[in-house]
Amino acid sequence: MIRLLLLSVFLVATSLINAQNARKTTVVADAITRKPVSFASVVAVGTKQGKTADINGVVSLTANDKARFQFSSVGYEAITLTFESIRDSVFLIANAKALEAVVVGPTDESDPRALAVIKQAIANKKINDPDALDFYSFTTYGKLYFDTLTKQAKSLFIKSKADSTAQATKPNYLFMIESIIDHQYKQPGLRSTNMVAQKVSGIKNPFVLGLATQLQYYSFYPSEFTLLGNKYYNPVSNAYKGLYVFRWIDSLQGDDGLYTYIISFRPKRNKYGVELMRGELHIHEKDFAIVNVNARATTGDENQIAFKQRYQLLNGKWFPEQLYTEIAFNPSNFGVATNDGGGGTLKAYNTTYLRNVNTLQPLSKSSFGNYNVTVAPDVDNKPDSFWNNKRAIPLSVAELTTYRFVDSALSEVKAEKAINGFLNFSKYIMQGFIPIKKVNLDLKRVIAYNDYEGLRLGVGLTTNERLMKHTRVSAYWGYGFGDKAMKYGGGIEQIVSAKNDIVVGASFSQDIALAGLNGFKPLPIPLGGLQRLFTNRADSVQKTEVYADFWLLKKFRSRLYVNYQDRAFTQGYQFALSEKPNAFVEALQVYETGLHIISSFKQGAIKLGNFFSFDRTQSKNFIDIDIRNGWLVHNGTQHQYQKAEVKYVRQLSLGRAGVLNTITAGGAINGYVPFSMLFGNLGSGGSRRTAGNVVVPATFQTMQAFEFTNDRYAALFTTYETGYLLQKTKKYGVVGVLANNIGWGDFSKAYLHNSLAATPMNQWYTETGAGLKFRSKSFNIGVLAMYRYGAYHLANEKDNWAFKILFD
Repeated sequence: MIRLLLLSVFLVATSLINAQNARKTTVVADAITRKPVSFASVVAVGTKQGKTADINGVVSLTANDKARFQFSSVGYEAITLTFESIRDSVFLIANAKALEAVVVGPTDESDPRALAVIKQAIANKKINDPDALDFYSFTTYGKLYFDTLTKQAKSLFIKSKADSTAQATKPNYLFMIESIIDHQYKQPGLRSTNMVAQKVSGIKNPFVLGLATQLQYYSFYPSEFTLLGNKYYNPVSNAYKGLYVFRWIDSLQGDDGLYTYIISFRPKRNKYGVELMRGELHIHEKDFAIVNVNARATTGDENQIAFKQRYQLLNGKWFPEQLYTEIAFNPSNFGVATNDGGGGTLKAYNTTYLRNVNTLQPLSKSSFGNYNVTVAPDVDNKPDSFWNNKRAIPLSVAELTTYRFVDSALSEVKAEKAINGFLNFSKYIMQGFIPIKKVNLDLKRVIAYNDYEGLRLGVGLTTNERLMKHTRVSAYWGYGFGDKAMKYGGGIEQIVSAKNDIVVGASFSQDIALAGLNGFKPLPIPLGGLQRLFTNRADSVQKTEVYADFWLLKKFRSRLYVNYQDRAFTQGYQFALSEKPNAFVEALQVYETGLHIISSFKQGAIKLGNFFSFDRTQSKNFIDIDIRNGWLVHNGTQHQYQKAEVKYVRQLSLGRAGVLNTITAGGAINGYVPFSMLFGNLGSGGSRRTAGNVVVPATFQTMQAFEFTNDRYAALFTTYETGYLLQKTKKYGVVGVLANNIGWGDFSKAYLHNSLAATPMNQWYTETGAGLKFRSKSFNIGVLAMYRYGAYHLANEKDNWAFKILFD
């Protein structure tokens, strides 16, 4: 009986409490634009307790009808409402004067309280950064849509014979993309991004447009990061905090009794030349972790970028929960002019929601593939029921209308086939091919140039997956107008394992082998392949090769090969296969086996289909290794040799001090080989205008081509670029460039080479120089003066100088 009475009292009390307190969800928005005000503060009047809205301006409150709440945000007038008067939306009025007073301030001195919190946040980055975890995984739902601020542009898009219902409602957006993507991460640096599904308005097979929803950063912890090719410097970093002014805005006490500090940041006055940001940071009291970020670029460039991030506390760690990026493109960049007064700006809005976050269940190394990004085979074929279940939030009326309208409009004008054709064309053109039905035209075989062949014209064809999915057959023909000789060849490749990316192949060619290049691919740096242009010595080689391509340790793309060569020397050169008198020959056979490894110390960039993979064209770290064992044979005489060469590219950011670029190269030959297989092509100071006037990476700028011949060498090429020395506008600037190159080599048994002035570089070759690089809106160009000094200083002073153009 007593228990029943106590239960009754408890139920009555609970009902009274629930009657007094209710729960409401509202959206905080701008009173004029009606756009959400992300991370707006909502504080119970008379206390410090409060909440912040999410990226979409959504906030949920629980209180009685008479409770009063103050809604505020940086740059807006605060408004106070009773709980009963709060509706679906709360509108804030922008106040530019308030923004100026609170954020900008009269001086560039940071608020001591704000700066102290920022320093603590920097000190705790290593424990709060998600990438500091041993592993994690999550799934993202991404949504990207495009719109224009130009009414004329939108009306032109709408004028079509689309479905009458869609025409009547008219879409709010021009174009829309959705994606579902699985992400995994494991130390040290293994990543997996698998696009599970994508949906694009109006296009049924949209290639990989769904990856556009990844156009944002998942963490605000790196000291610098890149979006759309622009580098941004993080205020929460030791390297760049000195560029910013920090202001204390407010602090909110959460349900756990701990505070979240709200701090604004902006660049110091007249700080140009770097991509700085302004905005607002919310930092938690306990561990000084980032809770919210609201930032935008402050430069006056055409493409304006703003982004927001919201973090959630999971298993004791703060992890991203919502991401938002907004990009304003200026159509004038693409040759589009507008005159309707609307600004002519195309805008992209990208929202991402992270779900199924795992930081507890370990990930096995075997769950990571060889490529960072992969695409599911059925990525374009998910039913509506799949999307209805996977969307983080339902589509709005405007988004639903966009799908219906664009689908109808493109279908009416029969544009979908053309768009799909263009996307398919883009897939091949990025690999250097033009698709022609079931074969591809290999563009690198169409036109080429070097100082030996002169202009070379030809044609190359390769089958594509429309003909054979797992097999590729290729053939080419070319003619050099300088050496007046035809070249031809062909090959076949077969996929052994699509999952593990193992390919075997065989090839035959009658072609040339340019001296000193040793089979290296162009380095992944600007103008990395320019060295071929001024190479003026070569052998004529008939070559048969079999090979296997595979991955080592997921980060090293490798080729194991065996080949046979009939190598004929040119330009009157002769080589002695032994030290016997009159042993010079003009041709010989080569039997060779080797291993070629390239790596950017990361997984491959993206895997599409069976034969298509896109590696990073530029990397801060890159290594190229070639190891060979071979036999030179002529009329029963044979000689064995071993050869190894390595090139390592390293880019080191020094923060505000600039960037240090180094290329370390070296090689050694055990035994002796013909001239074209030696290390002779280390100089780019040739007499031809293209070679002599352009900076060529990984070469000595004042050294003539083939000035020295080496069978072993070591070289270090160093370039330092300062921060911006002069920048009176935000679009143009001047950078100082310092360069220093040093190398050593040696050459044994020069008497085995006839008709060749073989000079070894057996003393240190040194050159140094300086220049300026000019930054423009579309590209960078500079000038560099290099001076040759030391052991190989020339008697004629002007011959020690090289004045070159520097491209970036």
